[in-house]
Formats: sequence, C-alpha cells, structure tokens
Amino acid sequence: MGWDIAPPLIEFAKRQFKKEGLKGEFLAGDMRKIKYRAEFDACLLLSGTFGFFMDEGDQKLLGSIHRALKLGGKTFIMFLSPKQQNKHERSWSEIKDGWELSEAWYDAETGTYRSRIFFIKKDGTLVRPKPEPAYHADEAIRCYTIPEMREMLKEAGLKYLASYSSKDLSRPPRPPAPEVERNIIVADVHD
Repeated sequence: MGWDIAPPLIEFAKRQFKKEGLKGEFLAGDMRKIKYRAEFDACLLLSGTFGFFMDEGDQKLLGSIHRALKLGGKTFIMFLSPKQQNKHERSWSEIKDGWELSEAWYDAETGTYRSRIFFIKKDGTLVRPKPEPAYHADEAIRCYTIPEMREMLKEAGLKYLASYSSKDLSRPPRPPAPEVERNIIVADVHD
C-alpha cells in the first residue's frame, strides 16, 4: 500500500505500477490518520517527510507506525539531518506569469529547517500562496539527530536496528558522514 497526501503523486505511482505490470493499492491522505493494527511487514517514510509535525506530532506518528506493523515488522525512516541545514539561501526562478522567490534557512535554536515561497506576477503584484494540502508555501521541518531518533523510537516501542546516510546504504552500516543532508534509521517491532 502506498500513502501520500499529494493526489498527483498517488496518480503517478498508480501509472508507474501499471506500466511495470505491478499491483498495488495507493491512497491519498494524511499519514497521521492511518488507523491500522498489526497489518504490515514494513513501513517506509521517504524523502525527509518525517519531521513535518514537530516533536509531539512526530512522536505520535511513530506510535501509529508501531501499531500498524506486525511483530518483527520493520520501519525505514528518512529524515533531515541538522548537520547540513546551516545555510541561509535565497533563490528565484522565472515561471509562466512572473517569478518564484524562495528562501530557506536552519533555525538552530529549534532544530528546524524553514522555507517560504512567494510569487511576483509580471505586473508587480506579490502573491503569498494560500495553505493547501500537499503544498507548503511556509514549511517547517524538524531536523533530528540520530540519538534523538533512537530515543523517540524507544518511546514508541520500536527497537533501533541501524542508521545510514542517504548516500551510503552499505552493509554493515557505517556511521552517517557529517556532510549528508538526510539520514535513515531502521527499527522493528519486538515483543
């Protein structure tokens, strides 16, 4: 089963599975609202989606993952590392009716990566996008260290197995390098 808040990504996954002759179920929805109990062998959170709900919400999400996994089921969670988020960047790009301006920075005090987007129309009008599902014009993502993640896993009843960098999935795992933007942690449900 695939689950994503963005309907266009769900449609893309369905097309790709059909193209490859694979079968799978894909649903659009908020991962915080998944209500399964011991039904899955694995749960994958990819592309740094873990961290969007800040400490309390992320902890609840880990609890939901624990409940959804069968005994021995594994979770693979990719998350942003605070190590590479220290830049303050501004950029712009031309779009159909004007320009998109973006800004991203790391708030060391809260351990949070933040970004925001604005549009300037060709007539000079500044547009601040309205919040909508699956699109974040103002984004805040909590960046966790591996020790923080290990503690959160433990609190959720998940057993830490290994950690990797998103650039090195070697077996046996090596400690993530300091220059990686994303880390991966693997845990399972134990008795």
